[in-house]
Amino acid sequence: MPSKAAGVTTKFRIVAISVGAMTLLSVVVVVAVLVSGHDASTVDETDASISYEFKHHDYTAMMALMERYHKAYPDMTELFSVGQTVQNKELQVLRITKDIKNVPFSRPKMKWVGNMHGNEVVGREILLNFIQFLLDGYNIDTKAKHLVDTIDIYIMPSMNPDGHDMSSDHRCGEYNGRSNAHGVDLNRNFPDQFEGMPSHDIQPETKAVMDWIRNTSFVLSSNLHGGSVVASYPFDSSPSGTSVYSKAPDDAVFRQLALFYSKSHAFMGNNKPPCSSYAFEIFTDGITNGADWYNVPGGMEDYNYLYSNCFEVTMELSCCKYPEASQLPTEWTNNKHSLISYTAATHMGISGVITDSVSGQGLDDVLVRVDGIDHPITSVRGGAYFRLLVPGTYTVSFEAEDYASQTLNVVVPPFANPIVSVVKNIALVPLNGPTEAVEDESTHTAADITTVINDAVNRISKHAMAINIGKTVNGKAIQGIVLSKDINDRRRHDGHTETRPAVLLVGGLQGNHVVGTEALLSLLEDLSSNTVTLPAILEEVEVHIIPRLNHDGFEAAEYGSCVSEKGSLNAHDASLLELDPVLGANNEPEVAALMDYIDQHRERMVLSAFLTGGAAGVLYPYYTTPEDFGPNTVGHLTREDTLFEWLAQEYVSLHGNEEIKSMQLGLSCKDTDPQHRFDEITTIYDGHLPKGYGNSFQIYVDMMKGLADVTDNRALPNATYWLDWMYDVHDTPGLELMMGCCLYPSSSEMQFYYDAHRKPLRKFVERAAGAVVIACTDDGAALEGATLQIYDMQLPELSYNMTSNDDGLAFKLLKPGTYKVLANWYSALVAEDVFTVLEEGKPLRLELKLESNIVSSTTTTTTPAPAVTTSTEPFADDSSIESTSETFDMKSSTTSTTPRVVQSTTTSTVVDDGTTTTTTTTTTTSTTP
Repeated sequence: MPSKAAGVTTKFRIVAISVGAMTLLSVVVVVAVLVSGHDASTVDETDASISYEFKHHDYTAMMALMERYHKAYPDMTELFSVGQTVQNKELQVLRITKDIKNVPFSRPKMKWVGNMHGNEVVGREILLNFIQFLLDGYNIDTKAKHLVDTIDIYIMPSMNPDGHDMSSDHRCGEYNGRSNAHGVDLNRNFPDQFEGMPSHDIQPETKAVMDWIRNTSFVLSSNLHGGSVVASYPFDSSPSGTSVYSKAPDDAVFRQLALFYSKSHAFMGNNKPPCSSYAFEIFTDGITNGADWYNVPGGMEDYNYLYSNCFEVTMELSCCKYPEASQLPTEWTNNKHSLISYTAATHMGISGVITDSVSGQGLDDVLVRVDGIDHPITSVRGGAYFRLLVPGTYTVSFEAEDYASQTLNVVVPPFANPIVSVVKNIALVPLNGPTEAVEDESTHTAADITTVINDAVNRISKHAMAINIGKTVNGKAIQGIVLSKDINDRRRHDGHTETRPAVLLVGGLQGNHVVGTEALLSLLEDLSSNTVTLPAILEEVEVHIIPRLNHDGFEAAEYGSCVSEKGSLNAHDASLLELDPVLGANNEPEVAALMDYIDQHRERMVLSAFLTGGAAGVLYPYYTTPEDFGPNTVGHLTREDTLFEWLAQEYVSLHGNEEIKSMQLGLSCKDTDPQHRFDEITTIYDGHLPKGYGNSFQIYVDMMKGLADVTDNRALPNATYWLDWMYDVHDTPGLELMMGCCLYPSSSEMQFYYDAHRKPLRKFVERAAGAVVIACTDDGAALEGATLQIYDMQLPELSYNMTSNDDGLAFKLLKPGTYKVLANWYSALVAEDVFTVLEEGKPLRLELKLESNIVSSTTTTTTPAPAVTTSTEPFADDSSIESTSETFDMKSSTTSTTPRVVQSTTTSTVVDDGTTTTTTTTTTTSTTP
């Protein structure tokens, strides 16, 4: 976030210091920080044990290495993208720290960014080596272990992969690839304190990194470049726009950070010209003020410092920007100890946690001011703060709205090895006694949701479509949005064949379950915030988002209450969790509206999720009691239970952050709530799911044991629930995502919840994009009404029956594996194919070209003549797969499903009454798929 010096207001305002009101809890902790100097024998031994990849990694190889290390170290890594480039490459980040699912908020965050200029490749390669060192070296090098155990490290090897692809191999001074695909220098593309907005539009890469900086509480950062060998610190630009020393308020801190790097480097700090081509250029101790070297308006290091708590230094690593691969081992050796020392400097200075002295709740956005340094930082989530300082004595004040300010003197001791970091935990006293409940500042009313949706549509008008599915009992519009690339252009063209699968996300069935609604609105913001480059996932799928179904209930909900049932029902005091398929439109108006919407989009709806609360975990069908229920019944499973379990397990494995513990731990509400609000609450269900997920009926039975006779049908669920209905009627699998134990947490907690669910939610959408789409054609014409059977080659007894729509398409989500598909169009045309669904869930588009079929004895059948829709290109991309295997005859769903090999000729005649008379002769051989 912007510093307060930049004029940004927060919910806390600056107040006068009042030392007499101070309550201080002070603890001094020694934290090992590694500085310059190293034992060469230890280094050699460690490096000899690690199989470094010393080569130039293109985009595919870089992504593969990061994915490989993430899979090899799942408990210490998180792999994610902060956005996409102009050419839709991912800006991939590997996060590395101990116990990745449960990182304490008091662990400081640090980031490395490489390859901002695409032709400057050394930073990209040594960051990949640093990943290998930290993870492969964790159990063999004490320095690697210390860094991973005590710092939350984020590594982005390439901020400009498009530029890297355009750069010239092994050219030391060429500019090819320096800029992004729009020809913009990304290190001149950030807002500047002296020159304002950059001359070019903010680029997708810049926007993604700006958002990342503002939304992640980094303490320290470095940006790796090439073309010289020096550590360059803020400010990069000057008020005059000329090359003069431009001093930042924290000049002493920046100089020390730069020295950590230069003095640990093989030769950066030796006071000699680093590059023969610039023999006149000597940097004292290997460091320089950025603007004193040359003026750089719009640079990233200044942006970090001015718009967040983060301190960044730019490192120039090599004279040759793109050296031969044979030089990379030397570059790694030159920089390895600098990487270690600089990362460890994240602990430099003072840190602690700021809390409310009465409630004990952590306070974020508290100003932390150091006397004589005009650059306050703010506390972050959970009240944690981190203030980098060089050795000395300081007067530090802590200031927050509605609290008495506190001030104290702090001594940061001289640097040693290890460095001593002083930890000061602060308890601020409320000015007006116990903190009173505040009004809800951030959750959204029905009108607010409409505004958010309209704003998204205005931002990406070609790719977003607002929807209104109906009204609540009290007449409030139930608004939603559909996101997909070029959706409005596609919908305007009559006869357009829609080939993208769809996913449905619904929140707020119970008005008091607010987290799901807020998470969906945050997801919407994520997917629609970049007006230049659309997230790549929206090229493959339609995302249907209905943030809240029960607006009337929400108005009665109790803000800040974790357990209050106020607002769970609609204005008729009816539950929206259940529906009656028989009543149809006579259901509650909200239920009828959603049923109708699902019916309209059933053909392409391959996946759904309903976001609720009251626990942390994932449930899946069936919810209702099986007909043969007895004492030994284990759940009520669908025939695709393995698919449901796979989706649920994947979701919980990706869930969690430093504030919200991972679902997969299977903890109760008492064990997961950071504010201990469930310690004294006794409920029938404590929020505990053993694995974080499970079959809903089985979870219910386990919960009720000991509370009721579970063989008594009166205690068992017998209504129809949404996910059961969608699966039975429309063959759409879905999950109930229970977002957290607290039903209506405070506004300050909402972002914690979304951050914990952001990665699994996006992965869930990606899974829908990976559904199989099958096109049934005959000489380029789409075949409506073709019957398909899909067989799981690992489980031959498991098959799926489908029918192609009026565009000749059928959609099905399948878990990874190999499958055989058999197609039959009114016994006249047949086809088969075998395909594989990959683990990474890439979109699979399969074209089946049906061919004629002949029956063994002469027969005559009369069948209604189906419509044949002309469509010359069922898929307009290169992903379509032509079936070339021999044909199969598939009986219709009303007859035997055993396929048989056929050789056939067919004669068909359409007679006056609209039926087709077909005379066929066939030789058959029985077979199994």
